[in-house]
Amino acid sequence: MADPVSPFAHLAKTAAARHGVVSIEEAQACGLTRSQVDTMIKRGEWTRPRRGILVSNAVADSWYRQAAIAALSTSAVLSHRAGGFIHQLDGIRSAPVELTKDRSLSRAGGPWLVHTSSMLTPADCTTVKGLPVTTLARTVIDLGRIFDDNTLEQIVDDALRKGLTKRSLDDALDRLQRPGPSGTGNIIRVLSRPDRLGPLPDSKFERLVERACVKAGLPVPQRQFVIRDAEGRMVARLDMAWPEAMLGVEADSVGYHGTATRIRSDNRRDLLLASLGWEMVYVGWDHLKDPAAFTEALRVIYNRRLGALGGGPTF
Repeated sequence: MADPVSPFAHLAKTAAARHGVVSIEEAQACGLTRSQVDTMIKRGEWTRPRRGILVSNAVADSWYRQAAIAALSTSAVLSHRAGGFIHQLDGIRSAPVELTKDRSLSRAGGPWLVHTSSMLTPADCTTVKGLPVTTLARTVIDLGRIFDDNTLEQIVDDALRKGLTKRSLDDALDRLQRPGPSGTGNIIRVLSRPDRLGPLPDSKFERLVERACVKAGLPVPQRQFVIRDAEGRMVARLDMAWPEAMLGVEADSVGYHGTATRIRSDNRRDLLLASLGWEMVYVGWDHLKDPAAFTEALRVIYNRRLGALGGGPTF
């Protein structure tokens, strides 16, 4: 028969799941007495940063540990910018420790930014990395109160790429929409942009490149365009394409296309595309510094290819 897990090992495991933070009640549930907890604190193994909270000194301090202390101290969920940071949404690289709690609960003390809401339900809450946090849908809507439309669109797109469905976002918007600064109106305005129809781009950069092309007078390209060979096998999925000119564009961000492995893969793919009659153009961030120059060059390429293929009117 295996030896039972000691209370100390049980406590260490419980703390490790939440960045080294537990409550006194959780320590007692692991089998430790108040006297044993006090002894661990005297030995410097644990710290009591706030009443009812224990922090393991075996775990390095971090933003996540501070967030865990805040959430456990306030009985609130991490939200807004903190929620975006935990969900790793594009455009949010840092965040204050920011939380939301039900308005009917007692006031939360502490050095954190705590919002209250009369519309916070279990459907709005989840757990990520051991921390209580608002769901992707609720986080996106709350961020609608903070960021400008372009940043909001970047956040919405990334949330959709991370698994947020349009239906769940629409359901949350319907449930949370109300007069006042709820963030829902800003999200609805972003979602209503006419050029959002069609497949979701893989990145913010792709959307910027597409909009620069359309603004310059080029036809609206097809996003995430799939090219197949004569046997129906997929050869490539292009960021955007004008199939009438057999012209494809890749938004060439260094983070994705810049690795040696990716470059070799792109070269092999481009050779196959060339054998099928396609021409590829790569656009980098530097091109957006002078979009008129690259869109004019792209217009020339488009017209040349369209003329060679006997296509329709040039642009």
